[in-house]
Amino acid sequence: MTFVSRSDYNENYRGKDDCKDRERKDDKNNQCFIATQISNPNISVPAGAEKLVYENFTKNHNKATMNLQSSEPIGGGDAHTLIVTITTRRKKGCDKQIVRVIDPQDVVSFTVENLKRVVVTGGAAPGRLTANITLTMCICCNENEDDKHDCCY
Repeated sequence: MTFVSRSDYNENYRGKDDCKDRERKDDKNNQCFIATQISNPNISVPAGAEKLVYENFTKNHNKATMNLQSSEPIGGGDAHTLIVTITTRRKKGCDKQIVRVIDPQDVVSFTVENLKRVVVTGGAAPGRLTANITLTMCICCNENEDDKHDCCY
């Protein structure tokens, strides 16, 4: 088994943490907190098919750590090469895509900012993606908002 570690650090955030900056603002109406979400999908992928692994619909600033592995298909057989596409949200609606090939039995780790979506595409034969995704996000709400569902950004 091979272990590969990669990090994608968005140049726009170097040297500052938006969540900490928001918490320091003098605006007493905003309440900010940190939330962590853990997802452990185990996805069967037909040959050549594309499957959604994870999608984040929020606009909250976040940092995600992912461990992704091409595993034996459910029901037995050999692990096969998978292609993973990680989409991150950047400022001004310009999304960035990171595309990586995960060879059989490899574990690939990523750390990214502002995770938007993870998609896996099957190779020449059916496969399975085992994933561990930890998303830590900054959530700020204006206490004066009547509808708490619309307050977070």
